[in-house]
Amino acid sequence: MLGYNDTPLSDCDGFTPLQMHKIIYSPFEKDCPIQINQLNNEQLINSSPILKIVLELLSRLGESPLKLTLNENLPRPLMKDIYSKH
Repeated sequence: MLGYNDTPLSDCDGFTPLQMHKIIYSPFEKDCPIQINQLNNEQLINSSPILKIVLELLSRLGESPLKLTLNENLPRPLMKDIYSKH
C-alpha cells in the first residue's frame, strides 16, 4: 500500500496519491506540492505598471483635493503627468 501511495499516476498529471491528498485536503500547508507564488510588495509594484499609476494617483489625492472635469473625469494634465512618469 505504501508503494502505491508514492507512485505517480498519469490520471493525476504525475502526482502521487499522497500528493493529491495534500493538494485536495491541505492546499495551503508548506508541504503541499502546489504553492502560491508570493511576491513581496516591491516586486509586485515593479512588475505591474497599473499599480505604479494607481499608487501615484493615490499619493496625489493625499496631497490636495482633486477637482474633476464637468463629466466627472480625472483632469487630463494630471493624468498626462502621471503617465509620463511611468
